[in-house]
Amino acid sequence: MKSRPLSILFLILFSSYSFSEHLLGVALGYGNQEFKLNQTTNDGDAFNIDAYYRYMMNPYIGIEGGWTSAVGGIGSFIVAQVAEIEDARFSGPKINLFLQYPLSSNNYIYTKLGANNYTLDYTINRVSKEDSNAGFEGSLGLESRFNSGLGLNVEYKNINNPIIKANQFIMGMSYKF
Repeated sequence: MKSRPLSILFLILFSSYSFSEHLLGVALGYGNQEFKLNQTTNDGDAFNIDAYYRYMMNPYIGIEGGWTSAVGGIGSFIVAQVAEIEDARFSGPKINLFLQYPLSSNNYIYTKLGANNYTLDYTINRVSKEDSNAGFEGSLGLESRFNSGLGLNVEYKNINNPIIKANQFIMGMSYKF
């Protein structure tokens, strides 16, 4: 008897006949970043790009996989002139649980909670190095979706990785098919 409510919940959340939606998206952002390497900290700013695929299991829950890449911004370039670490940039895969709630018929508030595995490339004492680690990331955003399938979004993202800490403001576009 206890398995019946669980079975019904499973069918509602994961059935493809009730709702199935695929999205491809890209986003550009800017924010601050901090790298912790070999007892050295490097603070600065960064421009980033995200590319992702999202599968919506129902109108409220989805799974998102993607790639993030970031390079130092203007502030990072200035700081690099006197810092021990130069040319710092990171990239790597991420996977998120995507949750959204409709504010109106075409506008949503959403959150993403997930894991990343970013690789940090940098130069220290004129030697190129690389470090990689897994971490957490979370986002909060607003999306407006149009009848054509196009969606526009703004998002705040927090990256918390043992070697990378970042806060980013992101603007993006996605297409639902």
